[in-house]
Amino acid sequence: MRAAAASLLPTASGVWKRLDNTSKVDQMAGMTALLRAAAARGLAVAILAAALASAHAWAAGPPLRVGMELAYPPFEITDTQGRPAGVSVRLAEALGGHL
Repeated sequence: MRAAAASLLPTASGVWKRLDNTSKVDQMAGMTALLRAAAARGLAVAILAAALASAHAWAAGPPLRVGMELAYPPFEITDTQGRPAGVSVRLAEALGGHL
């Protein structure tokens, strides 16, 4: 005689069915649903791992360089101390800080 736990089959909806009262087709459908759910979860984990690895590689990459012609006030100018200034410069600095 089988143990009680061995005669139960989990379904995709989380309900346990008794194997004695179900047909082989129903049993296979339940197992197929479980395998699909497990595959979907595995795929989601793989995508998340790839995204995290990509984010780590991006953070460790080379510095972001921005080129501008500093002759278009008020967007791109050189201040009195010879440093880049203006709206576009501040926008590029904010973008670099966000990345």
